[in-house]
Amino acid sequence: MKIYFTEKNVSSDLEAIEVAGSVLVQEGRVMPEFITACTDREKIYPTGLGLPSGQAVAMPHGESSFVKEDSISIVRTQTPVVFKRMEDPDQTVKCQLIFNLALATGGKHITVLRKLMGLFQDEMFIQNCMQYDNISLIKYVCEQLEEG
Repeated sequence: MKIYFTEKNVSSDLEAIEVAGSVLVQEGRVMPEFITACTDREKIYPTGLGLPSGQAVAMPHGESSFVKEDSISIVRTQTPVVFKRMEDPDQTVKCQLIFNLALATGGKHITVLRKLMGLFQDEMFIQNCMQYDNISLIKYVCEQLEEG
């Protein structure tokens, strides 16, 4: 699985998803329709997740039929972006880390989602994702997803 990282200032959850998806389209990992599938899904099934540390992440994803090769596009925003909470869309969380999942099979999706959910509980994982530079962050997330 390939992981991509972008650091960018965005003004909304949908813009963050578009930035993440655009990287995957440019790299030939997904079809252009993947971005629309992710933003459409986010409007109905939001992906903001509040963490025990008080921080939050988002994990948007789209239909596997638009995925050519498994990948994750991570966007780190310069200022927090509001996402609706996955467990209660009437509430929001402010996220600076967005993990856009592009996974071709349901089994792979569940496995990666489960691993990420475990990693998100680790405050050090979130701190490292907030601080590492491009190359270090990609290597670190790859290593963490491969463990276990």
